[in-house]
Amino acid sequence: MGLKGGLNLYAYAPNPIRWIDPLGLYNGEGIRTPGEYTVYYQHQLPTGDYTKSDDYHFKNANEGLYNAMNQDPQLRASLERRYPGIYEHVSPGARNGYSSEPPRGTTWHHANQPGSLELVVFEHHRKYSKIYHPDGTGGRNKWGGGSGCR
Repeated sequence: MGLKGGLNLYAYAPNPIRWIDPLGLYNGEGIRTPGEYTVYYQHQLPTGDYTKSDDYHFKNANEGLYNAMNQDPQLRASLERRYPGIYEHVSPGARNGYSSEPPRGTTWHHANQPGSLELVVFEHHRKYSKIYHPDGTGGRNKWGGGSGCR
């Protein structure tokens, strides 16, 4: 009995590691380019604040986003369409303080550039770590004092 025409399902795969995922670890990183992702807003921390806590960083970034949304109605409208209630979330509270939590559905990503916080999709940041951290190290470890400052 021979194999005549059609697909030969018994052929060797040219690169079996790319073709199968026995441990279920593949998250689609091959579809996306490492280091390339969508940023909805970029905030620059003052140099002296790099090693402060995440809570401090996120409060500062939320304040920056609030100010940017007040200055740019198109940014505000665009973000409100994508994340309803985002403006209210980043607005100062009862005691004129800003939330230390990122807006719902997003996270503040410590980017590779020193002091840069980027507003990105939370689920993507969690799921596609290799896209956001191509060399395996996050910005917090590069310029923000590492996990000891969290």
